[in-house]
Amino acid sequence: MRSGLVKRLAGSFRLRLIMWNALGVAVVGLATTSALRFLVSAALLADLDAVLKQDAQEILLDMQAKYPEQAPAFFGDMERKAQAHELLGWYGRLIDPQGRQIWANPHAPPQSPWTPNEVGMRIADKNGYRVVQFSFPYADQGQLTTVRIGSSLGPMERAMSRFDRVAFLISLAVLSVSPAIGYWLGNSMIRPLTDLTRRADELQPHRLATPLPLRGVGDELDQLSLTINRLLERLARYVNERQDYLSNAAHELRTPLAALRSAIEVTLDRDRSAAEYQEVLVRLMEECESLESLIRQLLLLAESESPRHPVARATLDWCAVARTAAAMFEAAAEVKGVRLETDIAPRLLVKANASHLRQVVNNLLDNAVKYTPAGGRVCLSLRPIAAPAGPSDPRGGIAREVQDMTAHDSHGSGWGELTVQDTGIGIDGPDVPRVFERFFRADRARQKESGPGGSGLGLSICQAIVLAHGGTIELHSRLGEGTTVAVRLPLSVS
Repeated sequence: MRSGLVKRLAGSFRLRLIMWNALGVAVVGLATTSALRFLVSAALLADLDAVLKQDAQEILLDMQAKYPEQAPAFFGDMERKAQAHELLGWYGRLIDPQGRQIWANPHAPPQSPWTPNEVGMRIADKNGYRVVQFSFPYADQGQLTTVRIGSSLGPMERAMSRFDRVAFLISLAVLSVSPAIGYWLGNSMIRPLTDLTRRADELQPHRLATPLPLRGVGDELDQLSLTINRLLERLARYVNERQDYLSNAAHELRTPLAALRSAIEVTLDRDRSAAEYQEVLVRLMEECESLESLIRQLLLLAESESPRHPVARATLDWCAVARTAAAMFEAAAEVKGVRLETDIAPRLLVKANASHLRQVVNNLLDNAVKYTPAGGRVCLSLRPIAAPAGPSDPRGGIAREVQDMTAHDSHGSGWGELTVQDTGIGIDGPDVPRVFERFFRADRARQKESGPGGSGLGLSICQAIVLAHGGTIELHSRLGEGTTVAVRLPLSVS
């Protein structure tokens, strides 16, 4: 149990934040104190050197005036100067060219070995003193008399010792309160994250659209909340789409199954002739074919949108696919009295799944011919274009993510645009934005012209396939004037 508590504490972000805060305060405090100590020591030493150099200049001027002719008077000046600076441990010493002491203050430290006959001024630490040495030439002999003056380092060391004690006490106080400050800071920083975690944990699949709270300060936690809220919004839309999809699919599957069951129950109600049984079996076969077609469309839709099982693609001629589809629908258009026109480029290569691409062209031509009355016109065009202005994805969110995960590399040699334009009955304005929704049928007026509508999956399948191939699909329509559908796909270089 103790080991589990240790693990929890070791894994606590709050505890780690407190420890890192205390460690950071300790490191910064130690570095600051060390740097400040060095600067104070250097400043004190520089001040001491400046005082000693000034004393050396005064002594040099005094020597030039009195030494050696008035040596006793000069030595008296040196003694008085030593007495005036007794608290600083000041002393003076004269050394002849042979290194023998000529004169020194009574309290001067023992003479330390140092090259006496050097021109210029030297500064060094000797026996706990800061010492300045310079040379003065004899006027008649040209020989050098060395003068040393020094001041004890004891006062500076005592000042630094006091500084160290004060710095230690301050550091100890800072280190003592840093855990409490770290705990307060940790709670202040962790509390919004804890609230965010708690609210996220309370989310339920049926309440994904409930946004996480924003504190309104615009910091990283607010940005995280905004990002999660956008993700929740997309997930909520995705879940709702899937629920609608399952509900609509169940409804669409229930209708042919109910028809099958009803036909079988009526047939079994009494004995019937062989011709009647045959008629019932034909109707059952038709319903089975309708059910099979719906299931194929559902599977195709799921296959087109699945990012985990990408469909095999190969480089193929999109123009050849379009010509084949136009030839296949030419007879149906002629029977209905619709003129089918084509404007197809010689060759446009795309990297796509052949059966899926045929499904897109066939669905669009089938809708155009079906909803165009006799005497109307359907035009199939396929031409290269510049890059489209921007992808249009009515489903948004998750659908766009599916497209991004499944789309192939579109950095080929441009784009191709397939356009299917008809002069049919068109779609009512409010229904246009919903035409890509699964199982949506905008055929209240269209059924009167063309009989029963389809399953409502044709355009949804087209959109899923086009998006999975990294392309775009758009539909424009006006009631009574016709419909235009444009599909754009990136072209392949080979």
